Amino acid sequence: QDEIVEVLSTLGIMSEDAARTWCEKAVDTYSLSIEKFANLVRKYCESRGKNHHVVFLVDEIGQYIAGDTRLMLNLQTVTEDLGTACGGKAWVIVTSQQDIDSVVSVKGNDFSKIQGRFDTRLSLSSANVDEVIRKRILAKTGTAMDTLRLLYDQKEAVIKNLITFTDEVEKKLYKDREEFASVYPFIPYQFNLLGQVLTAIRTHGASGKHLAEGERSMIALFKESAMRFMNDSEGIIVPFNIFYNALDKFIDHTHRIVIKQAEENSRLQPLDVELLKVLFMIKYVKEIKANVENLTTLMVSKIDEDRIALRKQVEDSLNRLIKQTLVQKNGDIYMFLTNEEQDINKAIQNETVELGEIINEVSSIVFQELIKEPKYRYNARYNFPYNQIVDDRYFKNNQSADIGVRIITPYSDTDYNTEMLRMLSAQENNVFVHLPNDATFLDEITEMLKIGKFITKQGVSLAKTFENIKRAKEDERIEKKQRIRIFIEDAIKNADIYVNGDKANIASKDPASRINEALGKLVNTRYNKLSYMETAPSLSDIDGIFRMSNQMTLGNFEDKVANKLALDDVLGAIELASVRHAKTSMKSLIDRFSAAPYGFIELDV
Repeated sequence: QDEIVEVLSTLGIMSEDAARTWCEKAVDTYSLSIEKFANLVRKYCESRGKNHHVVFLVDEIGQYIAGDTRLMLNLQTVTEDLGTACGGKAWVIVTSQQDIDSVVSVKGNDFSKIQGRFDTRLSLSSANVDEVIRKRILAKTGTAMDTLRLLYDQKEAVIKNLITFTDEVEKKLYKDREEFASVYPFIPYQFNLLGQVLTAIRTHGASGKHLAEGERSMIALFKESAMRFMNDSEGIIVPFNIFYNALDKFIDHTHRIVIKQAEENSRLQPLDVELLKVLFMIKYVKEIKANVENLTTLMVSKIDEDRIALRKQVEDSLNRLIKQTLVQKNGDIYMFLTNEEQDINKAIQNETVELGEIINEVSSIVFQELIKEPKYRYNARYNFPYNQIVDDRYFKNNQSADIGVRIITPYSDTDYNTEMLRMLSAQENNVFVHLPNDATFLDEITEMLKIGKFITKQGVSLAKTFENIKRAKEDERIEKKQRIRIFIEDAIKNADIYVNGDKANIASKDPASRINEALGKLVNTRYNKLSYMETAPSLSDIDGIFRMSNQMTLGNFEDKVANKLALDDVLGAIELASVRHAKTSMKSLIDRFSAAPYGFIELDV
């Protein structure tokens, strides 16, 4: 009490007697209005001289006010009264994790006045948080900096080959020896990526919303991660999975339980769990793709890491995680699955898809999207329909053309080799398109059809909690369909094509052009007498013949008559029928000469 009395009297706040009386009555209820507080501050400033100022620092004003209108009004009144009473000698500085506009938007009320009271605003962004971390956590002695500079000089090429990403979005790497020494044992990309991870966790994890934003969280995470390696020698690098350990207590149960269950899964190895942590952290981060190459880079833990060996370990881990339904592969992207997503995936996998449905989907993409014309266009006059076949299954019924295109997929029951395909292409009037032995697109089709069946079957019966997952699955189905088309297009580009008993040498890489060129070779062989039609007869030509005044007999044509070879064959067919005492009709002639090896149209005959 004596010390308090001495301080109060020394500061001139009150006399020694008044201070002692005040201390004795301190246990009584004390009331201080805003106006009285402002006057108290004014008197203090005046007692200290004309140029004396005071500053009140209020931390986390956003959390204090929250949605309470009364507290907001109190703050507004305090700032106004201090301004009026003290004439600018009393300053109020507040900090908040939100901007002032967000703080003052309380239930639609107008707090424009208080915005005027806090007209000077300093936005402290986390964009340069790495600078803060370098100075507060990663500062090193001169000897340590020299050692790290020398290490970078020795390993520069190794480091640049070791740490690479396949994304279009920039990932900051070491610029030079100075940056390496200043941020070691971390990698520059980790600063931005971890900030994006924190934002994603706050958005998608209930408990994660309690994470402090920006610098504070990142400083704590980097400090805790760095301390784990404080006794290691130079050469180590902090892998990205290490950051999860500092985040674990902030992550909501839905996500954390998956990691916990994985740690207890005897079929998984330690690296599998660490990789699962990384997949969780980047699950909602759009700036990085969770493909094998990027995941390998994120898991690098030392400068002398064998990237090829690490990549193989990552691939093996991903396969084990997929088998345990903890991770899903969508194209070349791997996705962390929550328990709810795992349940949906298991239900989707239980859907049944017949082989015929898969082949029909392939046929639809090939013959309706890539090769849209159901006929081969020989020229403006002649178009030849062809049968459309995939793995011995006709795409549509009632296909009876003289020629065809047969697509052979990796799902075919027959194991075709080169000699067999040469022989079949010589025996049959078909173009054989032997796709590469990569069933990825067929597996994708299977998954796409299963997702479609599941969504259609469930309809509106899915619980509301699964609606977001359902929408995500529909998006996934659409992505798969787009990707399947690309896969099939690439497969046809690289397919071996056999026609007329030989492997065709086709330079074009466009699927439609490749098939058309092969069909052209087949048509030239199959319809080898089509060239007999040197001119294109029209209705007027036929009308002119019947209007001639001279009587005509079969064979009464000069050698210079047009299309003589074709005419000779037609006359020969008529004469042969006459010798056999068979009737010759126009229909029989059209049927015969429209088929191979002629391919004439009705007007030709």
